[in-house]
Amino acid sequence: SSERAYALASDIRRIVEEHSFDTGEAKVVCTVSIGVHTLQKGDAAPMLIKKADLAMYHAKQQGTGCVAFFFSVP
Repeated sequence: SSERAYALASDIRRIVEEHSFDTGEAKVVCTVSIGVHTLQKGDAAPMLIKKADLAMYHAKQQGTGCVAFFFSVP
């Protein structure tokens, strides 16, 4: 479901952001922006990926560490 997809994406985002990487010279903290699209009737794999990719770019435009959905306009 959309709710589960959003929750999973939010968990992944949080876990990545809570972990720091020690490079030996500095501690590095990463952030992620995640785009989510749930499979709709008639979506083929390439379209599903394209819609999730568009949602990811929308998440990046919203700022650091965001999760965004792709919503179709009927």
